[in-house]
Amino acid sequence: MKLICIPYAGGSATVYYPWKKLIHSSIKVVPLELSGRGERMGQAFYRSIEGDGTDDLYRCVEKELDGSPIALFGHSMGTLFAYELAHRIVRETGQPLAHLFLSGRGAPHTGRSEPWIHELPDSEFQAEVLRLGGTPAELFEHKELSDIYMPILRSDYRLSETYRDTGKPGKLDCGITVMRGTKDSYGRADAEEWSRYVNGDTRIVEFDGGHFFIHEFRQQVLSAIHESLLYTRSSQI
Repeated sequence: MKLICIPYAGGSATVYYPWKKLIHSSIKVVPLELSGRGERMGQAFYRSIEGDGTDDLYRCVEKELDGSPIALFGHSMGTLFAYELAHRIVRETGQPLAHLFLSGRGAPHTGRSEPWIHELPDSEFQAEVLRLGGTPAELFEHKELSDIYMPILRSDYRLSETYRDTGKPGKLDCGITVMRGTKDSYGRADAEEWSRYVNGDTRIVEFDGGHFFIHEFRQQVLSAIHESLLYTRSSQI
């Protein structure tokens, strides 16, 4: 079983590196690095999630598509990449996903409850990013770091805020686990709307935290992944 993981806005593949040692030995964690950060620093940012972003991630993951069971995990902006990439994998390989994990964001059609922030002046943009949590204040206090990460964050928030689901030929034939922090800015109803996008079962898992609960409740998040993937695998044997 391979679990392909996609980071949130401003994040990199390193977010998921600790998972490799903590996850069940039968699951291989495959963190994807988005263009323009981490090991791909200096490469061009994506113009859109649904266009060149998904094209690029499919090329990155193609070598992993060897017929073994595939699951996807995405948090926040990463959920949109995971949703688009899931359809691309199914379309190109004909292989249904084993499972889809969507964390920290409501379904695409539910929209955002807050105004766009990617075009705000620097000081206001930084304040909004810090308010969401997950980004250390020191990042903006040191000019060298700020100069590196501000363009990444702005690009990622632009991708997420301007994303449009252009419509898919059908629903995904897999189950999904939707994870949400109870103190996040969107409600449970928006999370439950992900059920419209799949033919399989939808499971909602909530944590007593904010938007970045995946850090505070890492072991519980992994337990939820184990419950879904190990059950899926045992049912396929």
